[in-house]
Amino acid sequence: MPLIKLPKLRKGSKLPPMVVDFIEAYNARDVEGMLADVSDDVMYRHYCDAGVLFKAGDKDTFEAALHDDLSAFKQRTQMVKTSMTMLGSTVLTTQFDAVVAKDLPNGWTAGQSITLPAAAEFQFRDDKIANITLRT
Repeated sequence: MPLIKLPKLRKGSKLPPMVVDFIEAYNARDVEGMLADVSDDVMYRHYCDAGVLFKAGDKDTFEAALHDDLSAFKQRTQMVKTSMTMLGSTVLTTQFDAVVAKDLPNGWTAGQSITLPAAAEFQFRDDKIANITLRT
């Protein structure tokens, strides 16, 4: 039976460096940094209570979604609460804090502060992030 190759962990961190880099870039509003460690065929899914909120099957579509997200929020951060890395994936529970930049279709209004619990799963292939699943 072949062994599953696990991503390397950053010294002093329980998270693979590509996840740390992704979260840091997200909090810095750095789309290029968020894309640095994702595969060209990255699969991204964002689920909410109503079902699938957004789905992307490649890096270009994911990049467009990241830019849309930037325009929706004046400020935003993801704070990692818990994490577990095993069998080629990392699962996080996070807290999302943001200030809405413009009125959004879900009823959030410009200037509104929001705090939401979230969960994210990152799956890896060839030292890249190949899948991201977000649940809010």
